[in-house]
Amino acid sequence: MTQSYTQILIHKLLTEPDAWKVDDFWAIHQSGLTIWIGSGAFSCRIEKPEYREFPFFERLRVYKTIQQLRQKKS
Repeated sequence: MTQSYTQILIHKLLTEPDAWKVDDFWAIHQSGLTIWIGSGAFSCRIEKPEYREFPFFERLRVYKTIQQLRQKKS
């Protein structure tokens, strides 16, 4: 079974916390991957390097993982 890009992204969020900058609006990986989180879980999406929306339940999982990362970093 192959992993979806969402599973890989969540894995990177959990295992590489120091590679991410997270604020109220963005989660930015040192590679340049940029995720918009400013409007909450329902509009969470990848903005760079290429615009991509997550399927609904995966969007919620990514947003929740980013919020956990924010709490750990603060």
